[in-house]
Amino acid sequence: MLYKGELVGEYIPDLVVQHQLIVDTKTIDRITDHERGQMLNYLRITALPVGIILNFKHARLEWERLVLTNEPKLEGDTKELIL
Repeated sequence: MLYKGELVGEYIPDLVVQHQLIVDTKTIDRITDHERGQMLNYLRITALPVGIILNFKHARLEWERLVLTNEPKLEGDTKELIL
């Protein structure tokens, strides 16, 4: 990963599907704004449009889908944050 032309780190996603989707797997208590922000940064860096966060901590899978767009808006009861 480059910042202002300097190498500042390396990003290796958990999974990239058909050069269009980033999948980030977690085993955490719950998905928070920290994980959402991290995914949005991954989407901006890679210029990919969609990311999914999967949390395997509990018996029931928790997941969120994030889509990077030009206009920020939050979808009602769905688990989609569209930016």
